[in-house]
Amino acid sequence: MEWSEKIYWAAFQQALGQEAAEAAGLAAAYYGSVAECWRARDQAPVAGLTTGQREKLLLGRQTIDPQRLGEECQRRGIGLVTCGEKEYGQELAHFAGYPCVLYYYGDLGLLNRLSAAIVGSRRASGYGLLTARHFAGALAAAGFCIVSGLAKGIDAAAHWGALAAGGGSVAVLGCGVDVVYPPENRALYHKMRERGLIISEYGPGERPLRWRFPQRNRLISGLSALVLLVEAQASSGALITCDHALTQGREVWAIPGPVTNPGSIGPLRLIQEGARLAITPGDILAAYLPPEQRRPGVEPEAGVGSGPGSGSGPGAGAGVGPGPGLGAGPGAGSGSGPGAGPGPGAGVGSGAGPGSGPGTAAGTRRAPGQARPGAAAAE
Repeated sequence: MEWSEKIYWAAFQQALGQEAAEAAGLAAAYYGSVAECWRARDQAPVAGLTTGQREKLLLGRQTIDPQRLGEECQRRGIGLVTCGEKEYGQELAHFAGYPCVLYYYGDLGLLNRLSAAIVGSRRASGYGLLTARHFAGALAAAGFCIVSGLAKGIDAAAHWGALAAGGGSVAVLGCGVDVVYPPENRALYHKMRERGLIISEYGPGERPLRWRFPQRNRLISGLSALVLLVEAQASSGALITCDHALTQGREVWAIPGPVTNPGSIGPLRLIQEGARLAITPGDILAAYLPPEQRRPGVEPEAGVGSGPGSGSGPGAGAGVGPGPGLGAGPGAGSGSGPGAGPGPGAGVGSGAGPGSGPGTAAGTRRAPGQARPGAAAAE
């Protein structure tokens, strides 16, 4: 599709939001192109286009300048892909409310790879960070593209793990792709632009507003064959992604953790309610890849532990920055609680984990449109 047409699809999206894809298709069929529809003096009663949608388009023509929008994208080097193009993630087009346009930086070819979403808490423990990076690296090395939200904590660990393994990773933002958020992830943001893919349904310069994060979560799950929850409290916004996954017909997996760690309650409740249990990356690979494509060392029986200090006891660290090591500083990973070592039956360290204390009650599963008591809306 020509750039001159794409910018009008982008204008449609700004005017209609999640209703834009279907409306743009109807408008293009009636007028011959979305651009012709936008430039038409009167909005004809296109079959299937509601009165409310026509009113939004009329208002949009007064406030949105497609040419200026296109010039701003070009000035910032932002790419545009529409839902009618083969490069658009085909998995996204299978659920209601998918974007008609994605803004992007990076390797667009990653949108149509077999993908796994890895999500979890921003305030992750050392155990959670280590586990997210380990699973992401193993899945990426086996051919999965790792999808997450570029947030602090589990998201960042998953992206770094995929990149460190030489694999692909997609970050879905709740703001414009040219906005670095959170600022702490600046180095990761630039690495993802160079070696991965950053996408958003929001235009250049759009700020990270709270309500946009639950909306972007539907894209994280929609792009992926499965969603893996690593660590999350009962009120974590990461559970919204799992709700979207169930609605979209995706599989939800969860990694168990210490019952004394509030961050384990989300995954444990999901497992209790029927999510698939992931103890090693090999569990997931066995479900999705034939034996010849599975990487040695990540079969279902292979453990995660890497020796002393890999437990979740006090002091256990797992940095999420670049470089082969996981430690975030001197002494990182030297947890004083029993670690998840490589011996037979080795499990999660039994020492008191970060933030251990009384558990938090988990809410029951809900559809994405329903409020989860106390669920976080923002990243």
